[in-house]
Amino acid sequence: MDKCLKLLDLTGQESGIVIYVPEGETGPVAIIDTWGGETGVPLMAKEFATPLYFDREANEPVEVERGVIIDDLMASARMVYDPLEETPLAIGTVADVYRFEDGTLVLAPEGWC
Repeated sequence: MDKCLKLLDLTGQESGIVIYVPEGETGPVAIIDTWGGETGVPLMAKEFATPLYFDREANEPVEVERGVIIDDLMASARMVYDPLEETPLAIGTVADVYRFEDGTLVLAPEGWC
């Protein structure tokens, strides 16, 4: 892997929401995390209480949708990590949505740092 992805570089934000379907599960889960300058994408591992960062290539294709109301995305996922108790989010929360080829979503809500 030449260069690893940093979500700060991708989103311009230090925090946000990651929605993905864990291996062995059928539905999506969501985590809210402050990734700062960490490398990779935070995902939960069953044996840990906090997210671990898994490397992704910086040049991996990502589809970006700007200004998306994320109510339906959040309603479809089971929250598994929210240490600052940010949820439930306000109805009508708008975010930029970054969609990886494997279906992982990174949401960068407006007004978050």
